[in-house]
Amino acid sequence: MFKDKNTLFGLFLISLLTVIFFYYLAHKPVALSSTSKKVDTIAAEAIINNPEVKRPISQEIKAPIDTQQLSGTWGQYAAGEEKMLYIENKYVQVYFSNKGGKISKVALKKYKNHQGTPVELMNQKFSNFGYEFDKISTNNLFFTSEGNSITLKENDSATISFYIQANGKLFKQIYTIKGDSYLIDYTIEQKGFSANSELKLVWNQELQLMEAEASRERMYSSIYYLDPNEKDIQHLDLTSNEEKLTPSIYRWISHKQQFFNATLISSNGFKGGRFSTMHMNDDTSYVKKFKSTINIPIADKIDMKWYIGPNSYNLLKSLNFGGEKLIQLSPDFVLLKWTKIFNEYFILPLFTFLSKYFSSFGIIILIMTLFVKTLLLPLSYKTFKLGVATKVLKPELDEIRKKFGDDQQKFAQEQMKVMSQAGVSQLSGCLPALLQIPLLIAMVNFFPASIELRQEPFLWATDLSTYDNVLDLPFSFFNHLSLFTLLMSVTQIAMTWYMQKNQPPNPMNEQMKYMTYLMPVMLFFMFNGWPAAMTYYYLLQNVISMGQQWAVTKFFISESAIRAEIDAHKKAPKKKGMFQQKMDEMMANAEEMKKQQQNKKR
Repeated sequence: MFKDKNTLFGLFLISLLTVIFFYYLAHKPVALSSTSKKVDTIAAEAIINNPEVKRPISQEIKAPIDTQQLSGTWGQYAAGEEKMLYIENKYVQVYFSNKGGKISKVALKKYKNHQGTPVELMNQKFSNFGYEFDKISTNNLFFTSEGNSITLKENDSATISFYIQANGKLFKQIYTIKGDSYLIDYTIEQKGFSANSELKLVWNQELQLMEAEASRERMYSSIYYLDPNEKDIQHLDLTSNEEKLTPSIYRWISHKQQFFNATLISSNGFKGGRFSTMHMNDDTSYVKKFKSTINIPIADKIDMKWYIGPNSYNLLKSLNFGGEKLIQLSPDFVLLKWTKIFNEYFILPLFTFLSKYFSSFGIIILIMTLFVKTLLLPLSYKTFKLGVATKVLKPELDEIRKKFGDDQQKFAQEQMKVMSQAGVSQLSGCLPALLQIPLLIAMVNFFPASIELRQEPFLWATDLSTYDNVLDLPFSFFNHLSLFTLLMSVTQIAMTWYMQKNQPPNPMNEQMKYMTYLMPVMLFFMFNGWPAAMTYYYLLQNVISMGQQWAVTKFFISESAIRAEIDAHKKAPKKKGMFQQKMDEMMANAEEMKKQQQNKKR
């Protein structure tokens, strides 16, 4: 379709950039680096080299005990028997322990992990949450409880509270749950504490595997926090161990993994803190280990909320605390962040609308792809028309090739003249492809972030949120075969062949042809670990694109009409545009330099 050196080189660059974009955006499972990284003034080596990180989580989360304090002010609460209470609604079962007066476990009733058991978050076997004040930790105290276990109806609510009280001091934690929500209203009441007292919250957690693919789950798991203006969300490194100190005020902190999160939200904001995240590459029995130490402003009453549930964009947005920002709808790369507008205002609303009428997400993706390709058809039409125009001009271009032989520079000049006289712009084929890239980037981020696709089967894929493994392979770097990825690559090769079959033969086209056939092979190895929903979408893109090109060029673009347009353009008065003038100048300069070099050789 394209014959001159500049156009071919431009195509090569576009193809290379496309591969780089998708490789960067794919979040393909890789061996995660344990290389530490210094952020602010805190060195992450303190995490990695600390022997504590290699001990079992049950030892890691033990809170410090000040024996003198426990035998004094709070001594009466230092011993006791642990008892559990629960509140259950339509979405969750929340268990509370009188030891620490804390949430001991949250079971999500509508979700199961990869082993088929209910998803459990904040399980005290792997998580510990408590406060430090008066040189003691609430995790070592047995609170007095108020309230009873209960199963709620949808419009009901219930409250359970825990308190300790001694020497005029009161520390009370109050939990209220509604019958139809993942939110837990959480209030701390304090009395008798000095205004100079410091209340420090310490939250340790070992994230348990919820998905079958540990490396991908790690890629989406980190500690996130949001500033009070709800604009700037930050997170610790997704792939490396990191410790970070932040003196600023933030509204909430979240321990997030791929499809679920536990988030503590403050009405007045938290006053800085220290966060760390770590993992050992060779230990895939857990996702990551988090530690958050948070400074809480002293007040008689501290109003907070817990959100412990799924990473559902629409659900989180409806709760109005900025939780939807946890879901990555665009790359972190600053020049590509704007692509999230396609997800927020087009793809997500379309996906949500179709989900109301279709239960199969494979069918929903098919309809979405058809809709998107139809919207983009006017852009694709220009590319199809350029292909037909090139086919019409093929005899003239073949003559130029015979005349100038292997003189690529002269051939390129004459080819440009022929196409310019015919009114055929090569950019009309490149620009539509470039304009579609932002939408493709948005799709790359949409599918891996969609909990709606989690554990949803389609055809041979048992879970659209991960790769469709049809064959185990004995290679460490390539241990499975994704059939959707294989079909995607095969159709990409077929589409390449279909687009190139009418191109005039020349040596540069032959070289370019091998590169375009190599690209689908490269993409196969890169995309083999993608979610099945993503590779299925690109398979559909290829098939629909070939169908559109065949139908448009056969029924809507007439070669005779294109020939008539070309002839009319040749007869019309010509006025070179600025771009064409610059190109002619460049070609003339290149020709002059070539002559000078030849004269020097002589």
